[in-house]
Amino acid sequence: MSAPLPYPVLWADSETVARLFCIPESTFREHVAEGRLPQGVKIGKKRLWRVADVDEALARLLPNQNDSDRLINRLPGLRDGSKEKARRDAA
Repeated sequence: MSAPLPYPVLWADSETVARLFCIPESTFREHVAEGRLPQGVKIGKKRLWRVADVDEALARLLPNQNDSDRLINRLPGLRDGSKEKARRDAA
C-alpha cells in the first residue's frame, strides 16, 4: 500500500477512490454499475471520478448521518466509539 498523498485528491481512478473510502474496488465498481455511485468521466482510456461527487452519493446512501459524522467515520482511529470525545475535543 502506498503512503498518503501530501495534497487533497480531487479526481481519482476507481482504485484510488475505493481506497479513499475504505471499500474494496470490486464493491465500488458494483455500486457504479448499479447506479448508486456516479459513472465517472472517461478521459482517453482512463475513467476518473470526482471525489466530492462520490462523497455526496455515499452520503445519500447513509441518510441518517450528518456531515460531521461522515467526516469522523472516515478519520482513522475514530470508528471505535470515540466519536463523542472527538466532537468535544473539536469544540
